[in-house]
Amino acid sequence: MRNYKRVKLGEITRHIGGTPLEKYVDAESDYKFISIGNYTTNGEYIDNGSRIKYNEKTKEKILSKNDLVMVLNDKTTEGKIIGSTIFINEDNKYIYNQRSERIICNNEVNPRFLWHYINSFIFKKEVLKRIQGGTQIYVNYKDIEKIEINLPNLKEQNNIVDVLDGIDSIIEKHEKIIENQKIYKTALMQKLLNNK
Repeated sequence: MRNYKRVKLGEITRHIGGTPLEKYVDAESDYKFISIGNYTTNGEYIDNGSRIKYNEKTKEKILSKNDLVMVLNDKTTEGKIIGSTIFINEDNKYIYNQRSERIICNNEVNPRFLWHYINSFIFKKEVLKRIQGGTQIYVNYKDIEKIEINLPNLKEQNNIVDVLDGIDSIIEKHEKIIENQKIYKTALMQKLLNNK
């Protein structure tokens, strides 16, 4: 095994918990509101159209570029999205809700590397060991930040990010091709099977 440093997540990041902000939801606002419905199992952001007002209360939960935001609960008992983490790619666009945790990396870690790591099966397995609750499960972030990870030096982190982001880009292109083929197939079926 390579000479990776073994560190706890809390040693290379700091975190800020979310707060209940649902009463400020506003479809006319430009700020995207991140809550449980915006997370995928692989850490992608789903834009479900939820927006929130900017005010004295919500501005405290604005996310910055290179922040990570992790969901700490799940509406299922399987825990499919619990621990899933979104990478924030631009400043001043997203505000996060309760049961999400803002994660800010220190200078030892590339945030994009950490995003890949946290959304990996390796990390997810550790999160699932720490779940609590019954019909709606949750984790406490104080338990998450104790999870140990293998941390390469920054140069190697950057190389890993280049490779993994490259693979993600290829997957995204193929998914678009498949989606376009499905649309084409549906249209073709309607044309071929419509005998009127």
